[in-house]
Amino acid sequence: MRHSLPVRPRMLLCLGLGLAATPVLASGHEPLLEAAAAKLKLTEVRIFEKGSHMPDLHGRLPDGSEVEVDVRRDGSIEEIETESRGGFSPDSIAVLLHPDMLTGAPWGPDARFYKVEFDEDGEIEIEGIDGKSRRFEADYGRGGRLSEFKYDD
Repeated sequence: MRHSLPVRPRMLLCLGLGLAATPVLASGHEPLLEAAAAKLKLTEVRIFEKGSHMPDLHGRLPDGSEVEVDVRRDGSIEEIETESRGGFSPDSIAVLLHPDMLTGAPWGPDARFYKVEFDEDGEIEIEGIDGKSRRFEADYGRGGRLSEFKYDD
């Protein structure tokens, strides 16, 4: 549920981060959400409350792709996903990826991601499309080591 006029709004005032000042209920999660949005350099940020769960962030990555970001209660990013057919570039979330994942990646230089999950144990799961329009899934262990890569049939 998106809050536009809550009873006692608290404004996110994040000047210089490119965040839209969005009224949200005073939940205490604002600093964690602000930090996650800043880490990804999100613009046009909107926050959607989810009851007792952490709110979702919606915004644009530096490459212009609109994404939804799930943030854990400790402030770490759990998932980044887009509904856009164009996906988002691996470089737009490079700050969250191990450097080895971007050099010599099996998906090639023109890949786009649709969904990236960051497990609490350090594993990363990626769903995307390569430069030849083939959908793929890649799993990485801690330290950026590829553990599985497959193309969808």
